[in-house]
Amino acid sequence: MGWIRRRRTRSTGFSSDHRSMNRPSITYDPRDYDSRVTTTDDLEFWIQESELASGALLELGCGTGRLTIPLEREGHDITGLDNSDRMLRRARSKPIAVGVDATWSEGDMRGIDLSRQFSLIFCPFGTFNHLHRDEVSECLASVREHLLPDGHFVLDTFNHCGSDHMPRSDVEGFSSFSRSEIEEFLLASGFDVMETFGDYDRSEYSESSKRLITKAAVA
Repeated sequence: MGWIRRRRTRSTGFSSDHRSMNRPSITYDPRDYDSRVTTTDDLEFWIQESELASGALLELGCGTGRLTIPLEREGHDITGLDNSDRMLRRARSKPIAVGVDATWSEGDMRGIDLSRQFSLIFCPFGTFNHLHRDEVSECLASVREHLLPDGHFVLDTFNHCGSDHMPRSDVEGFSSFSRSEIEEFLLASGFDVMETFGDYDRSEYSESSKRLITKAAVA
């Protein structure tokens, strides 16, 4: 799952055990990624968010299509953006992708260039945690440019208060953000925060929550 250009393209795998979902581990092979990232804990959440959208969807860091493919099969017009050509080739070649009419786009989420706007842009499963703090504003500006006026941006990040072994500062490409930091970044980039959840069941956020899921709209 490649999202931003670094000296070296890498992808992130996570345990499918929900109790350890917050623990990142680095993988480099799309086939290895698929064998490690088998969780479906978040799928129903993204199906619900997609049903609330009035138009096209854009997934940032789509990897090998873990979410992109089932969301397209739900009938949504979806584009999967990833900076790893290997991941995208793996997504296209999956047997379950046969007949799937998703758009696969190689690109960097700090500088999205798709010549269209979307009703929902979402950044799932800790993808946002691959940004350094000085890259966040650039990413959010690009998201805002590609979001329809009545659209929403939803990002699912690690909860730095509740995550197991989640680094506070950048380590091996991971950054941890607090709720206040996420909200400050969004407000400074021209967004209003609409809702904040602590997990995929839409439970209220607290410091002990497993996730920090933020839904925003253009101000």
